Amino acid sequence: MADLKPCPFCGNTGYGVSVITEQEMAEMSDGEGSNGGWYVICSANAGGCGSNSGWAQTTEKATEKWNTRIGKIVEVEESVLVDVLVRLNKLEKGK
Repeated sequence: MADLKPCPFCGNTGYGVSVITEQEMAEMSDGEGSNGGWYVICSANAGGCGSNSGWAQTTEKATEKWNTRIGKIVEVEESVLVDVLVRLNKLEKGK
């Protein structure tokens, strides 16, 4: 199995990021049973943020999904950003 990259959202590494079964995921979320499958999870119990890779049929696929994710990227048009900055500036000045 390939090494797991740090969490793209909080940077957690080491044992806090691990491959778990769908059954383990269900138990953590008080869910019922499972149909099999795998997740990579950034464990909140180990200082992580709780994000996961999403379900995969194999550990290799779960690892691939995790390692190819990127942090949250939001595309915003420049005019929207300018408008937000102008509004924030007005709020700071109390207008």
